[in-house]
Amino acid sequence: MFDSGHTIHLIHGIDHDGKAFRPGDWAERLRDAVAAFHREHRGSVDMGYLAYISPFVEKDVKGLRIDSRLRDLTPVAYEFLFNFAKENGLLVTTKSLDIAAIAN
Repeated sequence: MFDSGHTIHLIHGIDHDGKAFRPGDWAERLRDAVAAFHREHRGSVDMGYLAYISPFVEKDVKGLRIDSRLRDLTPVAYEFLFNFAKENGLLVTTKSLDIAAIAN
């Protein structure tokens, strides 16, 4: 169930000047690195956890979707993702989920 503070963060594979981030599989690599970190510190990675961080493609630009609930599971990994985006100058957007739309 989603809480009222539930948000989705999108790290887009472009910088603020519109330049594409490389390598092309950066989102998958980052997801796998976070999953390995989680497994090392929590003992396992289940499918529910992986739903909180997933690659996506929008308008031919790769990105990484991060569910805000990841922060509760693995705060260090959550911070790592945003530090990665900041250090690489990647565009980050945030979307609040419409609870009514999800229920219908």
